[in-house]
Amino acid sequence: MKGLFISILLGLSFIKVQAQKYTDTLYDSRIKSDSNLQIIFIDTPNSHFHKMVFQHLLSDSGSNHSSPLKYAGDWISVHMYRGKRYAYYPSEPYYNLFLRISDSTILVNDFNDGLVTYSIKKVNKRGNKFVFQLSSSSGIKHTLKLRTKNYEIFELKSSLLNTKKLKVVKKETFFQLPIIVNYCPENRCQEFDFKKGEVNN
Repeated sequence: MKGLFISILLGLSFIKVQAQKYTDTLYDSRIKSDSNLQIIFIDTPNSHFHKMVFQHLLSDSGSNHSSPLKYAGDWISVHMYRGKRYAYYPSEPYYNLFLRISDSTILVNDFNDGLVTYSIKKVNKRGNKFVFQLSSSSGIKHTLKLRTKNYEIFELKSSLLNTKKLKVVKKETFFQLPIIVNYCPENRCQEFDFKKGEVNN
């Protein structure tokens, strides 16, 4: 009788684990018999995919320098899916917005030009918002606004971006979030559409 109870318990545990794996898989190209392997799944906070996001983005840049300024450091975009915030490991490394802010410069990843540096000409603090006046190496002026949404999430607007606003967090917070992984080892694949909950076509 005891052996039967243990067998049932193990069986239920196996079903629960399998169900969890299935729930965490958002897309699997093999189901559609697609020859291009692409699996999109949710991984835990502080996974090796979090580290790989920065390794791919920053392979050619120097190390970050510490600063006492509140806004200084590495920042990266995060995404909302079903009412929750997620880090994202994309197929295209520059899909996530990345910023490195120091006391004098802002380094931004540009989809076409890679990592681009802008000089900070002026910083104004207005309530819970920092407004940066920037200049490119060719003298083109830009603005960047960083506003606190809550303790760790910030809203970013900038004339550098094609989108109206993004949610960004510091690197340390990025590692604390679960991560949606777009695993596509052989090619560049379509990115995950966070609003629709599916792959963009």
